Amino acid sequence: MKNILLIFLSCYIGLTLLNNGSITGQGLFILMMIALGIFKPILKASGYVDRLAQMETVAKEIKEKTMTAIIGNSGSEKSTSAI
Repeated sequence: MKNILLIFLSCYIGLTLLNNGSITGQGLFILMMIALGIFKPILKASGYVDRLAQMETVAKEIKEKTMTAIIGNSGSEKSTSAI
């Protein structure tokens, strides 16, 4: 019940600030994301997207028909990642 009141309060304050011109629509969107508690999962997901982009860049740099050694600790699933 307390969380619902906080969400409605955040929405009310955000819409009031938007009507006064104190914030933009983007600011209201961020305020709503924070109020709903979905900011952290979105931030975490964006980190995964960055990592995927890095892996894609590295994969493009590996030339075909060359031998690549996968080095790591025992039990770190090197053979699984090589498939």
